[in-house]
Amino acid sequence: MSGEPLMVVESVTKKFGATVALDGVSLEVPAGCVFGLIGPNGSGKTTLIRIALDLLRPTAGTISILGLDSRRRGVEVRTHTSYLPGNLVLPRKLTGRQYINDVARLRRVHGPSDHVELAERLHADLDRPIGQLSLGNRRKIGLVSALSHGPRLLFLDEPTAGMDPLVQQTFRRLVREAADRGATVFLSSHVLDEVQHVADRIAVVRGGRIVTTGTVDELTSQLTRTFRVSFDNYVDPMLFETTPNVVGVAAETNPHNLVFNVRGTAGPLFERLAGFHPCDVHGAEPD
Repeated sequence: MSGEPLMVVESVTKKFGATVALDGVSLEVPAGCVFGLIGPNGSGKTTLIRIALDLLRPTAGTISILGLDSRRRGVEVRTHTSYLPGNLVLPRKLTGRQYINDVARLRRVHGPSDHVELAERLHADLDRPIGQLSLGNRRKIGLVSALSHGPRLLFLDEPTAGMDPLVQQTFRRLVREAADRGATVFLSSHVLDEVQHVADRIAVVRGGRIVTTGTVDELTSQLTRTFRVSFDNYVDPMLFETTPNVVGVAAETNPHNLVFNVRGTAGPLFERLAGFHPCDVHGAEPD
């Protein structure tokens, strides 16, 4: 990761009638990094990606990619990028292999492709018609296609939707490998866990505005998460009041359940809980 910005977003606003989807968004994405954009559904993540690719025009502001204005030179920008949209639609009658080959021809990709190896690692079925595949397996085909031609910048919007946990782990490795080869990855998700294990930097968007940006460690140290823990017997919540990073603990109506608010890493809490043998732990995404 060189640290030089590959993508620069400057004061981007997008309005749909009276609805403000993006409100003065500015950020920089360093070259060679995995950049995570995290926020709830409807917060403007997809809108920002579509503007970056000149698939949507901003009401105000600019985005440059590789020094190119994405609005004035959108066609040239797209030759250096790949995009896996959240609402991926693929031709149902083609097989995965046919689709990937067609995309490669359209992009004028010549020479050997690593799509077979990528498909094997993701357990993607290249030989069945896409219309017969599940949502998760269709997204595997889209991901293989996006990765296989070595883009300079890769946009991934909710990339692991419908994928099982083992495939998600493989996905994270593939993303890191792409960045290690010099690609820049822009990863959008509403799930913190999907982003924090692979990203170098994260921006949090809410209501069309960037509320904070930083490294994973910087942001997780600021976030407060909630954990609901169940025990077989009553456990006094006061026993956890001095546990590092625990900023609140309370009993629920069911006296066997405790709710913990944790700011930063939850490691100290889990170490403390181990001595009480909880029967269930449920974590909620931070606000």
